[in-house]
Amino acid sequence: MWKTAKNKEPTSNRRCFSIVHQYIQRFNEVSGSKSAVIRIKSMTPGVMITQYVINIPEGKSTPDFESTPVPENIKEGNMAIFKVVVKGDPKPEVSWRRAKGPVTDKKKFHSKYDESTGEHILEIVKVSGAETDTYKCYAANEYGKAVCKTTLTVIEASNHPSDFRKLLRRRQDNINDSKISC
Repeated sequence: MWKTAKNKEPTSNRRCFSIVHQYIQRFNEVSGSKSAVIRIKSMTPGVMITQYVINIPEGKSTPDFESTPVPENIKEGNMAIFKVVVKGDPKPEVSWRRAKGPVTDKKKFHSKYDESTGEHILEIVKVSGAETDTYKCYAANEYGKAVCKTTLTVIEASNHPSDFRKLLRRRQDNINDSKISC
């Protein structure tokens, strides 16, 4: 596990990481490379940040999530909505992916940005059991990327308790009807 050491120099723009990171940073400086892959834990739970460069210019930052999507349990046929708020300079590009398949079907998946709230939104129209999955949101800029994930569980109509009651009533009515006709 990587640990971040506290930097006692307030004027320094350089983060001081574990001895391994310091070695990699020194190697990159000597070799002239300015790239790295440094994993940083976000202040927002469930978010992992990957930093691509060693030194980030003052005023710039890696992407991060201010809010993450809430897991959804949605009845089949309804709309699922995931919302995130991201930060970073330059402004990160946001994309959505899922574990079991693509989110490229324009009729099923709508990705949009709400300027008034600053939210990036993924809408899944008329969900079915096929959309039950783990969804990941990626925010990326030239200094790194941030990733968070959530789940969508689709409750099939036949598994809903009120549907069982209706089914039992129909069955009881059919039984009663068959007794009358005999």
